[in-house]
Amino acid sequence: MAQLNAIEEASARAVAAANGAADRLMRQLITIMDTSASVEQRVSEAEQAIAASDRDSLAKQVGLLTEALKSTAIDVTKILSSEVSDTAWDAYLKGDRGVFARRAVKLVENSEAKEILRLYQADDGFHASVNQFIHDFEAMLRLLIGARDGSAISVTLLSSDIGKLYVALAQAIDRLRN
Repeated sequence: MAQLNAIEEASARAVAAANGAADRLMRQLITIMDTSASVEQRVSEAEQAIAASDRDSLAKQVGLLTEALKSTAIDVTKILSSEVSDTAWDAYLKGDRGVFARRAVKLVENSEAKEILRLYQADDGFHASVNQFIHDFEAMLRLLIGARDGSAISVTLLSSDIGKLYVALAQAIDRLRN
């Protein structure tokens, strides 16, 4: 009987130890699951913050390049057209930043590409302005194409007045024919 009591006590201690170990294991698993959920939440928040930061950065870069393109469009328009009208300047000053790009596109469409190429080769100022415009436009395209949904935005950019001016100037100087 003493042996049976000893076995019973040992069995009870083993069951209690196993139950204690199971409880500790369960608490550790719960802690791991909570920690894992917290880490997943932080990763998700970090990914969202990075995506927002990338969008903000892209927006700022595109905004700066767009302003540079519009500024260069003014220079190109001045060179292509001997006279820039007061109406165009008035529209620009009232917030129509694309007025010079539209005007330059009209001038390019109405003139000979050979004349633009001749001017590009002969006039250092025009040459520099066209090169700067093309460089900035292509830099913006590279930025957009690298971004999420950038292809759709790039198509919109190319169909804009600034995009049309880019294509017209690039074709006139044989940039797109190679």
